[in-house]
Amino acid sequence: MEQTQTPKKQKKDKPLPQKKKVQINPDPDPSSSSSSNDECGADSDKSKSPESKESGTATDRSVREITQQQKEWEKVTRIKQHASKVIEETIKKVTRIAKIKEPEAFDGKAEKWKDTITFDEYMEQLVRWLKLQGLDVEKEEAWERASFHFTGMAARWLKDYSEKTKTTKSNIHGFMVFLRKKIIPSTAREELWKRYEGCHQAQFGQDSPVNTFAQYLQDYQLGCRDNKGKALISDHALKIKFINGLTFLIKQQVKLAVDWNMSLEQIVNKAIQVQATMKQTYKLPPMIKQYNKPG
Repeated sequence: MEQTQTPKKQKKDKPLPQKKKVQINPDPDPSSSSSSNDECGADSDKSKSPESKESGTATDRSVREITQQQKEWEKVTRIKQHASKVIEETIKKVTRIAKIKEPEAFDGKAEKWKDTITFDEYMEQLVRWLKLQGLDVEKEEAWERASFHFTGMAARWLKDYSEKTKTTKSNIHGFMVFLRKKIIPSTAREELWKRYEGCHQAQFGQDSPVNTFAQYLQDYQLGCRDNKGKALISDHALKIKFINGLTFLIKQQVKLAVDWNMSLEQIVNKAIQVQATMKQTYKLPPMIKQYNKPG
C-alpha cells in the first residue's frame, strides 16, 4: 500500500529582533548631572547676589548706580559721572609712586572761580582726591572731609547748604550743584561764548605755540552747550576757527598743507611743523659787534 505523505508545515519566518535604540547621554549619571546643574544654577544665583557685587575685587573699581545728586551734577556740567570706588590696592599703588597733592582751598571770592571751566575742573579734582583717600563720596565722611577745603564765602554757603539739607543727607555732589548756582553768574554761558568768538593765537603772544591756542579752543567746545547739554561748537567749526585764528604767516602755510577731511589733531600737528619751520627760516642772524679800527 502506498503511504500517503502528509505535507510538511511551512516554517514561519521568525521576525528579526529589533535593535534597541540607545540614547547617548553625555553624563552617564543623570542624577549627578541634575545635581551639578542645580549647583551651577545656585552658583550663578550667588554671582548675581548683591553680596558678590559688593565684593568685586577682581575689577579695579566696584561699579554702582550713580546717585540723584550725581545725576544733577552731570546734567549741569555735562561731565559723565561714574559711581565707582577706588579699591585699596589701587590707592596703595598710586600713593606709593608719588604723594597726591591736596587740592587748594576754595574761597569762592576769586574771579577765577566764576569761570565755568575752572570751577568744574576743581570740583572734579576734589572728588577724585577724596576717592584716592579711600573715602566713599556718597557717604557723610567724604562730605565732612571735603568741607575743610571751603573757606571764606564758600564756607558760608556750605553752612547754608547744611542747614537746608538737615532733613535729607548732605552730599558732596549736592553741595557742588548748590555752590555752582551761587558762584557761577547767570550770564556765564553768554560770556563763555563771547570769549570763544574772540579767541585767537596772537592773544597768547605773537610767538605762542599753536597747540596752546588749540587747547583753549577745545576747552571752549566742552564748555559751550545749550540748555539740553548739546555742544554748540561742532568739530568742523572748531577746525575752521583754529585755522582762521592763527597768525597771518602760519595761517597761509597751513591752509596750503591741510584739507577739511583731516582731524583737528592732524591739522594742529601740521601747524606745529609749519611754526617750527618758520622759526628756523625767519630767524634773525646774531648781531655783529662793530669794532673801530685803531687810527
